[in-house]
Amino acid sequence: TRLAVNSVNELLTRSHNMSHVTLRSRLQFEEGDSMVRFDEGAGLLVLIRHRELVALAMPPDDDQAPQRPPIRCESAGRVERISFSLDHQLAAVQRSAVDLDIFDLASGSTFPLAARSSGSSGLAARDRGRILGSHWPGSEASELAVVTTAGVELYRVLRERRSLKLLRRVSQPVSWSVYSHETRLMLLAAGQQDNLLSGLQLQPRSAVRLPRFEVLLSPLQGLPLAQPLAQGQQRPRRSLQARHVSVHRVYDALYCAHIDEEARKVVLYALYRDAVLRQHELPTHSARAALSVCDNLLVVHALDQQVATLFDLRINRSCPISAPLPLTTLPADGFSPAYSPHWLIAPPDKVVDPLAGRAGRLRLNLRAIAASSIDKVCLLEFLLLRSRSNLVLLEVLADALSELEPLPTLSRMFALLQQPAAQAALGAPVARDGAAAA
Repeated sequence: TRLAVNSVNELLTRSHNMSHVTLRSRLQFEEGDSMVRFDEGAGLLVLIRHRELVALAMPPDDDQAPQRPPIRCESAGRVERISFSLDHQLAAVQRSAVDLDIFDLASGSTFPLAARSSGSSGLAARDRGRILGSHWPGSEASELAVVTTAGVELYRVLRERRSLKLLRRVSQPVSWSVYSHETRLMLLAAGQQDNLLSGLQLQPRSAVRLPRFEVLLSPLQGLPLAQPLAQGQQRPRRSLQARHVSVHRVYDALYCAHIDEEARKVVLYALYRDAVLRQHELPTHSARAALSVCDNLLVVHALDQQVATLFDLRINRSCPISAPLPLTTLPADGFSPAYSPHWLIAPPDKVVDPLAGRAGRLRLNLRAIAASSIDKVCLLEFLLLRSRSNLVLLEVLADALSELEPLPTLSRMFALLQQPAAQAALGAPVARDGAAAA
C-alpha cells in the first residue's frame, strides 16, 4: 500500500512538473445553496444567498498581505445581478429587468435608480429599456455605468443626497454587452444576429467610442448554403452569444476575442481608437473553449479535451508555443477534477470551483516550458517577455554554456540580452509599445 501511495504521489508530482499551466488555490469558501459570481472590478467573489449577500476578497499573491474581512449584508429581496464599487463601499443590486438599487454598505441605506434622481437627470423607465447590467469604472467620466437595451447611462453617485447624477447617455440599441474592468472597455452587441459590436471605453476623464465592427459568423455545420429550402421555410441563422466574446489586454494591445465553436478557432480583433482589424486566428481544436490571459500569454482552454494551449502573440501569431497539455491542480488545493462542468473561468486568470468551495489563479510553470523547448534562442526571447523569469533565464544561459552550444547560437542569445525586452525583464525602465485604444 505504501508503494502504491508513493507511486501515485510520484505520478502527480511528475504531472505537475510537466504541465505548463498550474491552478493554485487562493480562497476557500462555503457555497451552500448560493449563486456564485466573480466581480472582476472589485476583485470579489460574491455569494448570493436566500437572505444574505456575502463578498469575499481574492487574496493577492503576496501571502504576507492581510486578508480583508468578508462583506455581509441582507439581500432584502430578489437579486439577479450585483456589482461592487472599487472601494467596496457601494453595491449596485439589480432586482429585475427594470429595477436597480444602490446599497450604501457603510450606512446601510438603500436608494433606487429612480425615474427621477437628482433633479432632471433621471430617465423614465420606458425610455431606459431593460437593464442588462451595471459596472463601476470608478473614473471622473463615470463612477457607475448602467447598460440597458437603449444604450449606456453614465452616473456619478451623490452619497450625501442618496441619489445619482446622470453625466452622459449613449443611445443605441443593445442586445447584450460584455465588460472588461482591466481595460474599462465594454462591447455592445446589436444587429439581427447580434454580431455588430461597438466599443465604449471609459477612460479617466472621458468616454471614448470605438468604431463599430462586424464579427463574422461561421455557417452552421450540416446546413450547406446550397441546400434547397421548402416553400415558406427560412434558413436557420445563428446569433453571436455573449459567452463567446471577451476583451483582453495582451502586451498593452486591446483585443476582442471571438470563440468560433463551429470553426474551432479563436478570432482576435485588434481594437484601435479609429479602426478595428481582424488580426489573428488561433486554433482551438475543440468545440468548447474558454480564454484566459496569464503573463501576456493567451491560454486557450479546450474544455472537452481538458487541455490548455499557450499562445504568445509576440513570438508566433498563428501557432501555439507548446503542445496542448493538461491543466494541473495540486491535491492539497482541493479543486474538483480539471475543467469540471461547474467551473467558472473568470478574466483575466481566475478560476472558481463552486462545488469544491475554491477560487484560484492560473500560473505559468516556466521551468516546464523551458524543459520542453529545443530552440534556446526562441526560449530566451520567450523568457525575457515573462515576469519573475530571472532564475529560469539564468538556468537556460548556464545550460547553453555547459552544453557547449554553437558560438552563433550563444552570440544570438547574448545579443537578446542587450535589447529593451531584456532590460525590462531585469527591472530597468523601458518604453512599452501601445497599439491599443487605451
